[in-house]
Amino acid sequence: MPSKPSPIFLLPLLLLLPLSGCTTLMVTTTAAGVAVAASERRSVGTFLDDQIIEISVTDRIYGDPLLGKQVHLKVTSYDRVVLLTGEVPNDGLRQRALGIVREARAVRAVLDETRIAPPPPFSQRLRDRWTALKIKLGLLGHGRNPLRTQVIVSAGTAYLLGELSDEEADAAVAVARQTRGVRRVVLNNNVRTPAPALAGGAPPPTEPVPPEEPPPEPAEAIPYSDAAAFETPHPPPAVAEENAP
Repeated sequence: MPSKPSPIFLLPLLLLLPLSGCTTLMVTTTAAGVAVAASERRSVGTFLDDQIIEISVTDRIYGDPLLGKQVHLKVTSYDRVVLLTGEVPNDGLRQRALGIVREARAVRAVLDETRIAPPPPFSQRLRDRWTALKIKLGLLGHGRNPLRTQVIVSAGTAYLLGELSDEEADAAVAVARQTRGVRRVVLNNNVRTPAPALAGGAPPPTEPVPPEEPPPEPAEAIPYSDAAAFETPHPPPAVAEENAP
């Protein structure tokens, strides 16, 4: 019986997907689908819903007569929660784009990470894509399956989405923070809750839990649940002395 293909060896094909031509695109899409399926923790129905949400919302945004030629937005869906990143020229168009996302079937929450700014130059988009690739390769180099973490980089901010254990999430954040070109890391981890106790049996006694120690790094509050953002520390700017000649 042939062995199951390892998703690790298919990573280069998956990462080439956005840059491929028509023929290569078909081959790469098939290989990428096998690789993702081998690592996917979402149910088949949820995974398909996420793909449909991304395609349909993107088509509606760029098919909109007001939005299509003025915005640069990326739609990423995980477990039917949509992360919207990119740039819009004003708040009115931002709200119009968010309205399209909220109206989409099966969407249960929206994470708005858009910026009011002109669309970035093509060179910036390439840098963001290259930074995302370096994070994926960094995860691979640390013995982690990079296909279990969705990585989106926008204007130097790395967004990490997935269904990760605490250890996997910590490793992903550490790799992203150490990647050149990343100024900020945002983690949105859809962790499954523990299974409830079996019916008919008394729950085991719980011991008091000591308060957790404060995190070693400052955490930034962001306006949605199941997420944490980490700022990459920067040295304070040098201040010239007042009496310097």
